[in-house]
Amino acid sequence: RLEIVLDEFKHYTIKPLFFLDMRVYFVNNASFTDSLMNEMAIRVTNLIHKYDGYNWIYVESVNHDFLKKVKDYNSKVQLLLDGNITTDNINKVLEIQGKGIVSNNSTITEELVNLAHLNGLQVSVFDIKSRSSHIKAIKNNVDFIQSDNVELLMNILNGY
Repeated sequence: RLEIVLDEFKHYTIKPLFFLDMRVYFVNNASFTDSLMNEMAIRVTNLIHKYDGYNWIYVESVNHDFLKKVKDYNSKVQLLLDGNITTDNINKVLEIQGKGIVSNNSTITEELVNLAHLNGLQVSVFDIKSRSSHIKAIKNNVDFIQSDNVELLMNILNGY
């Protein structure tokens, strides 16, 4: 369970960052979808509150409506929209007072990262599999690298 992991780190002075990737896919039934989204938003905000995770737990989702509900329940939760860095997505994140955008590393460029940064947003990248993809993310000046190979990432960073 996630709570076992969060409980382990709640007392640490320096906490790792956690990214709760909320894949919110619902059936095509508006009342059911709204009810389920509300319940998920309540549970995730309660979890973050329980562990005082406002500075170390991020909620990310492709579903902008879900992120809005999370923000409505607790404005202190840090939100990341999962999608490409576009003007439209930047505006969506700003609308909910989110922290940034999560994007596939293959779709980003230094210019797109700079555009997000100019708007006060952070950029997190995923799908980092090779040495060259780690280096690309570093050179593009992203804020977070979601890597399955932390040892390789650390070796690269120690070389810089």
